[in-house]
Amino acid sequence: MTRRSYISMLLSGAMALALTANPALADDHRKFDDRDLLIDTILADDPDDAEESDVTDLVNNDLTDDQVFALNRSLNNANKSGLVVDIDLVHLQQVIADEGYNKQQINFLTKALEEEAKFKALYDKTGNDFFLAKAESQKTKFMDKIAKFDGLTTTAVKSAKSVGKLTAKSASKNAAKNAAKNAAKKAAKNAAKNAAKANAKNAGKGKKS
Repeated sequence: MTRRSYISMLLSGAMALALTANPALADDHRKFDDRDLLIDTILADDPDDAEESDVTDLVNNDLTDDQVFALNRSLNNANKSGLVVDIDLVHLQQVIADEGYNKQQINFLTKALEEEAKFKALYDKTGNDFFLAKAESQKTKFMDKIAKFDGLTTTAVKSAKSVGKLTAKSASKNAAKNAAKNAAKKAAKNAAKNAAKANAKNAGKGKKS
């Protein structure tokens, strides 16, 4: 069995374990714009009463409709699998801070926490420190991506991506154009060189005769 297959097998086992431990949200059919669904997801790890009150207040009064929708949608896979993602009040405060997280930033946040939860579940199942380190590295990987979209609206993000694609396409065209130009120059240079050699050779023959 390859290492990748082994990890996949353990991941499946960890997810099954999580489902057994937290089946409530797996059969939840509420819509992504439901604020109570988000509150229940965040409170799935049994917080104290003070945090429950703060989370409820923040979700109901501070998050925009778009942020609630984005959070519920990006947490849906974890909910359906029964995996408890450690999203808490601090993360919510990050989402609403300054100009607030856009959809892409919310996706990176929840992906970071989902990856952390999956590999920590594997660590709890196996006791292998590799998975604990993997949990931290995967979380850091996606958390670092949040800053790249800081202050951008969804429209601006799409625009930035389009500009990036056009820039890459343009760069590719320019590279191909330059390569063809250089090849043509080289071919012309070689042709001129061969012609000069042939002329010199013919001139030498003429002198001998």
